[in-house]
Amino acid sequence: MAKTTKQVKGLSSSDIEFLYIRGLDIRQRVIYLNSPKPNVSGEENIIDAAIADLFERNLHLLLSQDRKRKLTVVMNVSGGDDGNGWKIYDAIRGSPAKVDIIVKGSAFSMGTVILQAGDKRILDPNAQLMVHDGELDGSVGTLRDTRSYLDLLLKKCDKMYNIFAERSGRTREYWAGKCQGDFYMTAEMAIKEGLADKVMPPTRRLPSPRI
Repeated sequence: MAKTTKQVKGLSSSDIEFLYIRGLDIRQRVIYLNSPKPNVSGEENIIDAAIADLFERNLHLLLSQDRKRKLTVVMNVSGGDDGNGWKIYDAIRGSPAKVDIIVKGSAFSMGTVILQAGDKRILDPNAQLMVHDGELDGSVGTLRDTRSYLDLLLKKCDKMYNIFAERSGRTREYWAGKCQGDFYMTAEMAIKEGLADKVMPPTRRLPSPRI
């Protein structure tokens, strides 16, 4: 998606530039879902509270302009906090406008879940997907606290299996098995598995070699 500084009604060029830096092409109705810089742990393109909140604000801004005109999410996500990932998923599913999602780079872990919220799920030719159950991060308090948190994570896994099953046409049990480890997919594999709808073809052909 090309950067634009053309005028939008009620907004100056500097306003549009500011929004673009914050992940929103307001003229083309495109939201960029990624991290502009590594998080405090040095990880890139990881979903956290700041990314989820910014996404929600950008979505609300587009919907305030037109609640029915289609919009596009361009994402490159390597995973991240599942709670904030579900927040983004719910925001997209709750949109009255249709939302197409394009993966440029990766949609790992929660990224693949978010992709399933799109009306159309489109991949760049070299995009990659990955699904798994995730992992229990560190200590969450007492033994009972840990058990309660583990129960919550298992329920979220069940929800994830059901989403994958609904969008792919495969069974919940199939996805429960695939998610026991890290299951990586090329764009073509993701289409075959039913987690994406199409691969975006290159916009131009490379010149033939001169012999």
